[in-house]
Amino acid sequence: MDHRPSFSKRTLTAGMLESLLLFDHRTLGPLLERWTANTDARPLLDTRAERARFLGGGADGLFSFADHPVNLTRILSRARFAPLPYDPPPVIGIAPVERRAIAGWLTRVGRSGQTPPFAWWDPAVSGLVAFERALGEGPPADWCEWFQGFALVEGVLHGRAVGWCDATFYDGVWDYRADHGAPAQLSGSRSLSSRACEP
Repeated sequence: MDHRPSFSKRTLTAGMLESLLLFDHRTLGPLLERWTANTDARPLLDTRAERARFLGGGADGLFSFADHPVNLTRILSRARFAPLPYDPPPVIGIAPVERRAIAGWLTRVGRSGQTPPFAWWDPAVSGLVAFERALGEGPPADWCEWFQGFALVEGVLHGRAVGWCDATFYDGVWDYRADHGAPAQLSGSRSLSSRACEP
């Protein structure tokens, strides 16, 4: 199977581009302007680039941003980032774009029984359905395992959203926790300490 990114005729939307942003001149510009350039001739910081070139390695640390970008501008400005509206991904294989796309699809139609647009999204759909179905049953045998499942489903369902709340999901989780006497340790999670969608 070819796992290389595939490109369709769809265009990248503002939401997709936002999911890829790491930082811009507003965030790091003033800081970098005060720093002397880091070069091999006058190294201020050993980034191990020379060693990597000698050993024929690559920029693994840099590539990690492709899967786990950290948008410093959004963090510092507390800007809102939501997985909606749902945008069909024009590029397959770029994790941040696909993460936002699957979160938007799950939020919009993931509970409807509709077949997802890509077969590899099936585990995310079945995971969400199974978790929310269990909310209608009795207390879990192990709250620690339950919380691990909650964290996994929450992460996939929301695609690292910030300043946006999925009331359908959080209200069901909060009621389940309250009805079944979840241990106090779970209150360490912001999502479980109170109704997460209240202002």
